[in-house]
Amino acid sequence: MNPPGPYRLTRRQIRFHLLIAYGPCLPVVAAMELFLDLGLTRGDILFILFGPTLAVLIMPYVTRRHRVRLTEAGIRFRGGLRHHHVLWTEIAHLVPSPLLGVRRIVIHTTRGKRHVLPAPLSFVDPEFDRKAREITDWWHQHRA
Repeated sequence: MNPPGPYRLTRRQIRFHLLIAYGPCLPVVAAMELFLDLGLTRGDILFILFGPTLAVLIMPYVTRRHRVRLTEAGIRFRGGLRHHHVLWTEIAHLVPSPLLGVRRIVIHTTRGKRHVLPAPLSFVDPEFDRKAREITDWWHQHRA
C-alpha cells in the first residue's frame, strides 16, 4: 500500500499567507509616518515597502523543500534547516493543534519531544482536514 502524500504548501499558499500578514502593515506604517512624523528616512521607507515584498516573492522558493512524507517505518519531514525522521512506534500523540487560529499537526513523541509539521496548514489549505485524517489514519495503521 502506497502512503498518501507528500504534503507540502504550494507557492500560491505561501504567498497568500505572507500577503495576509504583510498587506495590512503598509497602510498602518504610511499613516503613522504621515500623522506621527516618525522621522523615517527614504531608506527606511524603501525597506518597509520592498523588504516584505521580496519575502513574498522569495519564500515559496526557499520553503519548497519543506514537505512531509509518510513511509512504512515513520514520518519524514523538513522543518527549517533540519530533516527529521520519527518512527511510528515513537509517536505518542499526533494531533491537529491550533496556534494563533491556524491548525497544524503536532507530533508528541514517547521521549517527550514535540515536532510541528510544516504542512498542511488549515489557514491556507482547504483540504487540511482530509490530509490530517490521512496522516492520523496512517499512524494508527502502522504504530503497532
